[in-house]
Amino acid sequence: MALLAGILFFTYPFHNESVAWILGRGAMIADTLGIAALLILVRPGKEIVKIIGVCACYFIGLAAYETIVILPAMIFIYLLCNKARRGQIVTWGIALGFTLVLHVLLRRYISGRIAGDYGEGFLNGDLVAFAINAVKALGRTFLPPMDASGWLIVLFIMILLLAIGLFYYLRKRLMNDKQALSWFYMQGCFFLVALLIPSLVGVSTRTSESDRLLNFASYFFSTIVAFGLVHIISQSKWLLMAMVAIVTVHIYLLEQNNLNWHKASTSVREILALLGNNETGKKTYVANLPEEINGAFVFRAGFREALLLNNIDTAGVQVLSSLTRDTALLFPDTIHYTIGANGVMVPPFLRIEKKEDHQWHLIRSNCYNCNLMLQGDARLVYWNRKKWVKLPL
Repeated sequence: MALLAGILFFTYPFHNESVAWILGRGAMIADTLGIAALLILVRPGKEIVKIIGVCACYFIGLAAYETIVILPAMIFIYLLCNKARRGQIVTWGIALGFTLVLHVLLRRYISGRIAGDYGEGFLNGDLVAFAINAVKALGRTFLPPMDASGWLIVLFIMILLLAIGLFYYLRKRLMNDKQALSWFYMQGCFFLVALLIPSLVGVSTRTSESDRLLNFASYFFSTIVAFGLVHIISQSKWLLMAMVAIVTVHIYLLEQNNLNWHKASTSVREILALLGNNETGKKTYVANLPEEINGAFVFRAGFREALLLNNIDTAGVQVLSSLTRDTALLFPDTIHYTIGANGVMVPPFLRIEKKEDHQWHLIRSNCYNCNLMLQGDARLVYWNRKKWVKLPL
């Protein structure tokens, strides 16, 4: 069962944002330390040593990302399931509470804030939004993102009904194995607790954006699926066939997701190479700067920092317009520019015309300054959803 769970986790397609995106790796670090804390908890040894080890993992993990802030709830579930003494539960509560308070105080002291943009929306009191986000988070643990919300709902209901049926069948089969059934319930509780953070923050159902929040839950999801397969399918050949089918689907979806990150990475490398190769010193105007590609981040933030890191003169580059995914979907696969008698049109926002003063004027865009006179002998580059296109002015 452990081997199958490891294979399922290794090929799981909906948490690779924690691997492919450098800022998302904080979630992977935190979740790994969360699992390490649980492993320390269940191993034999002195109670004080286990408390120190768990609290150390909890503190360091919180410094990487907030996804394991709910770890104490898992520990209390484990202690209750194992009928721990009241004094033992109180001791663990004091130790974990002290660790959390210490972390919050240090975070406040060092950064000046307790929570980031995501964390500030945690406790907004909107129970309806929380319920909707919880359903989305649950569905996204086993369904890929898609724009067709109707199909997503239908698939979610079908798989949920199948899972409920298999759960009752599994419970019936394990009725005489109380230890296995108790362990299964505990894993289920861990899974639901791990979904609290993505339920509070929200997970996208249209792209892979925010899939890093599913990373911690995917540990327990993989374990639950492996447990179910081993105890429902008794014959080895059918178990092997089921695993091959699941892993094949996993790898296909994983590679589809990885392809988006590859496209995003390629677009970043290309624009930085293009901007860096400017021997003539021409001013470069950038249009349709992509914020993301199907959930894979490009330049929603950090463009200026990318120029500085690559020793590109920021004064020689100006962004005229950005391109969101929703706007890009309004156009065909490729955005084509058009040249008229008086100027250039670059959908969706940009139109440049040559006025009586023989200078190029920016007529319309989604930039902050929409009355811009462009420098003569400049370069204009724009993202056409597949590659960067150069337009000499």
